[in-house]
Amino acid sequence: MPEEIREVQGRVAKYLKIAFKSAYAGLEVTQTDVWEEAIRYCLQKEDSSAEVK
Repeated sequence: MPEEIREVQGRVAKYLKIAFKSAYAGLEVTQTDVWEEAIRYCLQKEDSSAEVK
C-alpha cells in the first residue's frame, strides 16, 4: 500500500531560501528529500533529549 503524503508549507527569510536551493541543487536530491531528512533528524534529536530528562 502506498505511503500517504501530506504537504508542509512554511516561510523563511529570502536568503535562507536561496541558500537552501543552492545547497541541494548540485546534489541529486529534491527539496522533499531534504525536508524529510531534516524532519527525521529533528524528531530523533527530540527523542534522544527526552530520554536524558
